[in-house]
Amino acid sequence: MRHRIGTDYWRGFQQMLARMAAEGTITSSDLELMLVTDGIAAAVAHIRHHAIERFGLRRLSIRPAPLLGDPKPFAARS
Repeated sequence: MRHRIGTDYWRGFQQMLARMAAEGTITSSDLELMLVTDGIAAAVAHIRHHAIERFGLRRLSIRPAPLLGDPKPFAARS
């Protein structure tokens, strides 16, 4: 089975996007939004920079809603 992740698999797609940028179909800055990598750390850093930090995203604490059928938090269970 051929893997669908990693730099080798996506090389043709990257070349197509580079050609589109050269022809003006997309802007070259659009290419900076995409990262193809073989490393998890690089992918996480890219997401942190281009999504979490850029847009000020933060993790929300969501309380269970028993009315909606959510279970009670573990600490509150008897």
